Amino acid sequence: MNSTSPQILQLRKPLSPLVLGPLKAVAQAANSLGFPYFLTGAAARDLILENIFGRPPGRLTGDLDFGFALSDWKQFEALKAGLIATGLFETSRGMQRVSYLHSPDIKVNIDLIPFGDIQDGSTLSWPPENDVVMNVAGFSDALESAIQVQTDTDLAIPVASLPGLIVLKLFAWVDRKHERRDAPDFADNLRVRGCG
Repeated sequence: MNSTSPQILQLRKPLSPLVLGPLKAVAQAANSLGFPYFLTGAAARDLILENIFGRPPGRLTGDLDFGFALSDWKQFEALKAGLIATGLFETSRGMQRVSYLHSPDIKVNIDLIPFGDIQDGSTLSWPPENDVVMNVAGFSDALESAIQVQTDTDLAIPVASLPGLIVLKLFAWVDRKHERRDAPDFADNLRVRGCG
């Protein structure tokens, strides 16, 4: 490995099948379509803190969030259709969500967050009415600074770095001031990193 090769971080603790299964399936679909992507949100935080550094995770999450650099809504539909076509996913509530079918009784929610050329400034307006608007500021930077994590013997995936997650959490906090979850998550991230 030369100095320009990205470092690939290894897991100290194996991932739960409820995380590894959907990670592999989403990575395969994104790679086959050539869509740059990264894992973000609480699952990314927990993967880094718990599975790499052996630190306690933050607030538990029941879903996985992925950012995808896309040009238009046709690419987003191709991504969703590609996931459903595997037979491992089904549509779920909300345009951005699919469910990974771990077993007949267990489903894992997967949020697909498009950004890049598909966005307008720092926001994304969901079709068909464009009445649901999401702030995706920082997603391009989070993709660019994502770290590579060896999640399985044959799979390394891009994961938002801890600084990238904190920046994305700050943007989410601004958007969702009325919700109480973002500020405590932000404080927990700082505390776990030894900043407070």
